[in-house]
Amino acid sequence: MNINQFPWEVYPALRDVIYEEYDANALIYPKLTVSDGTDKYYEEETTEVGIGLFSETGDGEDYHEDTNFQGFYTRYNLAKFTSYFRVSEDLMEFERYNTMGRRSRDMGNKANVTEDTLVHLIYNNGFTTNLSDGQPLFSVNHPGYPGSGNKFANVLATQSALCYTSFNSVLTAIKRQTDERGTLIRMRPSKLVVAPENELTAREILKSAGRPDTADRADNELKKMAGGIELIVDPYLNSPSMWFIICDRFFVKAFTHGGLTTKTKEDPFNGDWMVFGRFYIAYGASSPWGVFAGSA
Repeated sequence: MNINQFPWEVYPALRDVIYEEYDANALIYPKLTVSDGTDKYYEEETTEVGIGLFSETGDGEDYHEDTNFQGFYTRYNLAKFTSYFRVSEDLMEFERYNTMGRRSRDMGNKANVTEDTLVHLIYNNGFTTNLSDGQPLFSVNHPGYPGSGNKFANVLATQSALCYTSFNSVLTAIKRQTDERGTLIRMRPSKLVVAPENELTAREILKSAGRPDTADRADNELKKMAGGIELIVDPYLNSPSMWFIICDRFFVKAFTHGGLTTKTKEDPFNGDWMVFGRFYIAYGASSPWGVFAGSA
């Protein structure tokens, strides 16, 4: 086939292969973030500390007014990520479509893996990279509203490998969690996220009829307490011992613009055709509320 026929005869088929491979494995990060599209170069957010508890008010007295406090500012900057491969004159001349297809599949797969790898940096760096409040995502020293002097934790004070006891400790801590005003938040655990090395332990905790940590296999009450917690086995977690719970409300976010797009262009120097792929993505966390870790 003549190289000049590439953009009309071959590229559409390669493009379909790229997207087919991109969609072959579902992205994991949308389950771990509040994900949305954006048409802006960046997104920004300033948290706000809510009011305190209601106050008793006598007959004829004015309603009690409380004050909201500004929290912390977070900016999510879109970044562009690209890759391309060549289809040479020789590939076209000798109709080496298997090679073209292999490169196309690889591009689609790598786009998918790159997205997940990037957004997972939020969690993989969750014990080392500071948020706008000056603490990592998982910390025992998160500040309350600026100037309050209050502190709160979203990780066990003594980190522990995933087990029946430590899982119960995290559930208890979430039930006891208070906001910057010292008011119970009443968040509901929604997802347990573990590395593949912890999958069996997690399934025993969430699914077994009997307790996995006792010889007589006493009733597994955690199975009832955990209710409908979804298990996410996450191969993108760098640490095999890391595990954490995501609640029904949380503030780890990802923004995309247009998704994966491809195009082709002829190389003016040698006649090759180049197949380009790109996507835009931004990610981060504006608040540690709603995620609670047992171990790094």
